[in-house]
Amino acid sequence: RGTHARVAAMAAAAAVQRDESSPRARLVAQLGKLETTGPSGRSADLATAFEGLLEVVREAQDALKDLPEVDLVDRLGKQLPRFDEAQRQSLVAACAPLREDAERLVERSTAALNGWLAESDPGAASSSSSSSSPARAHSRSPPELLLEMLQPLDAAAPRLRCCYRHCGNADKRVRFLFALASVIRV
Repeated sequence: RGTHARVAAMAAAAAVQRDESSPRARLVAQLGKLETTGPSGRSADLATAFEGLLEVVREAQDALKDLPEVDLVDRLGKQLPRFDEAQRQSLVAACAPLREDAERLVERSTAALNGWLAESDPGAASSSSSSSSPARAHSRSPPELLLEMLQPLDAAAPRLRCCYRHCGNADKRVRFLFALASVIRV
């Protein structure tokens, strides 16, 4: 973990040297600072890094809207749980790619959960032949498929918890919660 943080910091420093003024380079540099403070970094270092990150995001909102790099959004999302609630809300409100990423995750997860429900429906399995069942096409049982499907959701849980309320489409949020509740009920 320490090596990854050092490599990220070196990459951030190299990006800043190439083009110190670009929003992307400044974001990479701020993320590098956050990543090098470690999970139990001093609160003063974390507060300073947060202020720098929020400043970059606010100043470069237009450039960050079209941020094509999923890696940067993912790195930023992984840092969210380190901040207090007010800081998280400020950052999510200022950074459209975080909100859009949460919305895509909710949408993909809903489709996957509903797909699993359709495949594991006992009524549907008895009405069709077992050889044509999608669950049978895989060599894994429905619980194994569910576990495999929930792993990305579990990995993104801290980020999703911070961004979920800011997911702009209420219908998508309701569909996600309904699909999740249905899976739990099964």
